[in-house]
Order: sequence, then C-alpha cells, then structure tokens
Amino acid sequence: CRSEKESLFSLGLFSNGAINYAILASGFLLFLFVHFATFSLPLIGIEFGNLLSTTPLEGIDWLVLIAVASTVFLVEEFRKLMIKSRFFSIRR
Repeated sequence: CRSEKESLFSLGLFSNGAINYAILASGFLLFLFVHFATFSLPLIGIEFGNLLSTTPLEGIDWLVLIAVASTVFLVEEFRKLMIKSRFFSIRR
C-alpha cells in the first residue's frame, strides 16, 4: 500500500510504470500457465499442468478468482475512506 490514508485513486492508479508492467507480466504468466495447462512441452513431452500441478479454469472460475482477489483492495479503500472521514483514527 502506497499510503495509509490516501486512496489509490487520489494518488494515481497508473502512476507507477514499473508496478504496472510487473502486474501485467505476472497476470499474463498466470493466465498462460493455468489456461494452457494441457499444452505439452516440445522435446520433453511433459504437460504444463503436470509440471506445475495446475488444471485449466473455466470462465466463471476466473470471475470468482478476480472477485475474491479484489476484496482486499475494496476493504483497504473503505478503511482509508473511514480514516479520511474521521470515523476512526490511527493512533501512534
């Protein structure tokens, strides 16, 4: 988290280029290794799924995955909103 009090939207959602590229690359690799789990590696004959213990996911599974993963972001932004509105404060 970049700030304990300021929302990600006020700081700039895409202002850190290196983080944006890292998120895109890791998301692409995750999708590649999970979606193509039945793809066989040339010369070795081992499937990605057997190598990494993954199976392909259906579309609804990806939606559930994104929904569950985004709850951390939503809870954190709600916490920052409560701090900003002085509903509760951070004591140090």
